[in-house]
Amino acid sequence: SGARFSLSRELSRGDFIKLFQIVEPVNSLVDFRVSLLRTYGTVAAAFECHDRRCTGALQPADFVRLCVSLGCSSHHAQQLFYQQICEQNTQQPEPDQLPPVSFSAFALSMRHAECLGVMQWLRRHASRHWR
Repeated sequence: SGARFSLSRELSRGDFIKLFQIVEPVNSLVDFRVSLLRTYGTVAAAFECHDRRCTGALQPADFVRLCVSLGCSSHHAQQLFYQQICEQNTQQPEPDQLPPVSFSAFALSMRHAECLGVMQWLRRHASRHWR
């Protein structure tokens, strides 16, 4: 992809995130959940870590930072995950504003991703045994 890194020095946080996106990209909600649990241990811990205002909701910029820290491109964070998760929000935003991501919407989306992951696993294993 044209990105180059020098291993003769310590990686900056930005370089580490770029490298992480190349080595193990987060391209789906299932990948996002796996990376989130590997990094934070629980959905609640990840959410609380990025809920800087302690409001029970992540502002759009905080949500994008969370995604990028997990190896997600900012494009995927903004276009795919944010939209998918905000579909679960129970509160509507003010006109011309992006809605914050509520904890309930975030948790529900992570449960949905868990189900998708199980379905992918079942599909892979079923196809091996039924050939």
